[in-house]
Amino acid sequence: MALSIFCLIEACILMLNALAILNPKYFLRKYSLDSIEQFDLPSAPWKKQLAFLLYSARTYGRVPLIFFNLMIISLELLIG
Repeated sequence: MALSIFCLIEACILMLNALAILNPKYFLRKYSLDSIEQFDLPSAPWKKQLAFLLYSARTYGRVPLIFFNLMIISLELLIG
């Protein structure tokens, strides 16, 4: 199977799915990434950015991810 634009887009969608389903109570609390408000100090700016990325993937990415998942599933069923 050759590497194509569709495969790259599909891989990005799968990575966004993985970020969106992480549970903040059980998984992210171990690494102190469960809320954005706790990062008031400039001690770990990369950790705050990662927490914000995970938060935005869970909140703002849900509706577009549903649409993109449906699109990819239907294309995979049609093309094979």
